[in-house]
Amino acid sequence: MEELVKMGRNTGFLIVLITQKPTGDAIPTAIRDVCSVALSFAQRSTEAAVATLGENIRQWKDMDPSTMQHSDYVGVAVMARDSHEGFLRVRTPYVSADDTARIARATAHLTADPADLLTSLAPAPSALATAPGQAPESGPDLRTKAARAVSTSSPGTPADLTGPGSTPLAPASPGSTQRAPRR
Repeated sequence: MEELVKMGRNTGFLIVLITQKPTGDAIPTAIRDVCSVALSFAQRSTEAAVATLGENIRQWKDMDPSTMQHSDYVGVAVMARDSHEGFLRVRTPYVSADDTARIARATAHLTADPADLLTSLAPAPSALATAPGQAPESGPDLRTKAARAVSTSSPGTPADLTGPGSTPLAPASPGSTQRAPRR
């Protein structure tokens, strides 16, 4: 799993790890430590917050997710980011059941069987032929080409998911960092 997380970051993919029981067993620290962003909603203990956000949360008692038990904190999470000291509180918006259904309908065409995706990205058998003594292409270069093919072949954002003044993101190229426009 650690290799998958590292590969995802190197190719411009975001890997999301989710667990209801944040312990070192659920998400080992070796994996947690290569994630560029960690997010934790309210926790019952500081130990659970440490398992999610790392040891530094102990030094930021006012940001500890175990202190967010009041109803005022519904939808509020604590975020740790690579290369940023400290933590940030973020509030997630409420999404109604109607909005969820509308988004699911509008994006249903974006789903695909991963095996079909890999088959569509695989080179034709003739492309795998190599000169005598030359090894077939594999490894990181092939992964980079596959990631590039996926990121450039993604369909656009459906029109009904972009509200007034919003800008859909273009597919990210491998190795680039791209942020959503501020609203």
